[in-house]
Amino acid sequence: MFKILKSLAVIVAVAAIAGGGTYALWTDSAAITGSTFATGSMDLKIDQNPDGDENYDWVDNFTSPIQITGMKPGDSDGIIVDIKNIGDVDGIAKIMFSSSDTDAIMDLLNIKVTYDGDHNGTFETVVAQGPLAAWNNGNYRIMGEIAGTPNDNTLANRIGKIASVKIEWSLPASVGNETQNNEITVNTIFGLEQVQD
Repeated sequence: MFKILKSLAVIVAVAAIAGGGTYALWTDSAAITGSTFATGSMDLKIDQNPDGDENYDWVDNFTSPIQITGMKPGDSDGIIVDIKNIGDVDGIAKIMFSSSDTDAIMDLLNIKVTYDGDHNGTFETVVAQGPLAAWNNGNYRIMGEIAGTPNDNTLANRIGKIASVKIEWSLPASVGNETQNNEITVNTIFGLEQVQD
């Protein structure tokens, strides 16, 4: 009988120890699920119908319609190009001219750029003016801000904020024979850079 009681005491002691380690406390949880972090976008478009009415044809790039022949000292002209930001991030519009040609006309053809950030016909910002050679250095010139479109519709359907750029060129009347029979091809490149808060 003593053996049985001793064994029973060991069993009760083991059960008490084991039971002490398995007590459960009430628990609960709450969660915020589905947090989404989406990046914005910048998307610059250019109207390939410059100087036209408001029948825009927005593209990423196009071949220039400017093909001037027979230019002589004293001649001047210009073009207005509309650009727009259909992204939802505000940007700084920039412009750069680039040419691989090195003819004398590069140093003599004057380029003037003015910017209308509100697209209201008032070209309030003179970006820069001077010989084409001064522009042709691989650097953008800042024109001004162009707002992003609020993110209240899909990117494909965004109307976009429009700005206008006036590009004028002239060959001074004082230019001599060094420009005769010269021809250059120039690329106009627009850029958009995020506005820093």
